[in-house]
Amino acid sequence: MKPKIRIDTPAIEIRQRPPEFLNNQEFLNEYDFFVFTLRSDKLLKIAKFLSRKESPVGIQRMHKEDRDKEIGQFITSEHPFFPNTIIINIPLTFKSEYYDEENKHLNLDIEEESAYVIDGQHRLKAFASRYSKSIKLQLVVGAYFGLELPTIAEIFTRINYYQKPVSKSLVYDLLDFNIDPEFARYKEAHEIVSTLNSTIGSPFYGLIKMLGVGSGLISQAAFVEALTTKYKVLDLLGNQCSKNDKIQLIQSYFSAVKKSFSSKWGNDRSILNRSVGFNALVKVFRVILQVHLEARELNKVDFEKYTDEMKTVNVDSDEIRSYGGFKGVNALADKFLFKIERELKR
Repeated sequence: MKPKIRIDTPAIEIRQRPPEFLNNQEFLNEYDFFVFTLRSDKLLKIAKFLSRKESPVGIQRMHKEDRDKEIGQFITSEHPFFPNTIIINIPLTFKSEYYDEENKHLNLDIEEESAYVIDGQHRLKAFASRYSKSIKLQLVVGAYFGLELPTIAEIFTRINYYQKPVSKSLVYDLLDFNIDPEFARYKEAHEIVSTLNSTIGSPFYGLIKMLGVGSGLISQAAFVEALTTKYKVLDLLGNQCSKNDKIQLIQSYFSAVKKSFSSKWGNDRSILNRSVGFNALVKVFRVILQVHLEARELNKVDFEKYTDEMKTVNVDSDEIRSYGGFKGVNALADKFLFKIERELKR
């Protein structure tokens, strides 16, 4: 086990949420983060750097030592300053005990070399003693908690897509984790999501924001995480289905949803096209798959018999429209599951 570094610092919680989550009391790791200062040597100890040359799962630009030297010269100059934020991901699920809301104080232990640097790798690496002559400065840090790799890639892309030039091949390839077996399921999920977004006739045709940008309704990262870490749909199907079979199952289910909720699908005002509704639908999808896998009837699933029952849920009700966060996902999924309970038992 790696040594741990204590983070004990005043911090401000920032909530950059879409309207439907504004009143949710849960910590939402995709939208909530903390801003604080940390001394450069301490930040270096907890930082994890993975360029695409160093590891095929990395998302940073190729590391350039000349750039580190240039920044190092600035650090050792008469008046160095770094007002811009270094963004990291702390690989822990956020717990309320980490943050004293009354006193605005963050307190937790982080393993060395574990906090992924999402943005600011050259600035931070330049504080290595060989470049900075061991000068230490307080740096501004923006820290997310417990992000999955697809979301980290999306944040990196959005930052660099809008603010500074990035190699197009890097942007197009950010989620193509094509070598490291640890991320094989992300690669498969990415390919499935890309196919669903680009195939004419798919219920998701043109509706997915690939790498988080564009005019779609659902982000690629949200879709990938739903299929992998959140509901483990791809793990459930495992090697029993080819990738094309998995695409067909997802497409068939959501085509049935689209047909049953025809006036809602593709409508950005409907909860079904927001994070809560989409995740609830995926959660229900997993339950249906589980039932048919156990009955060895995966090739005979009539999804419309389920969605025809699900459409009796009034997704426009004030109650459902107020749903947010994980509790909202579970509440909506439970309403759908209650409607299809009889069909699941047949």
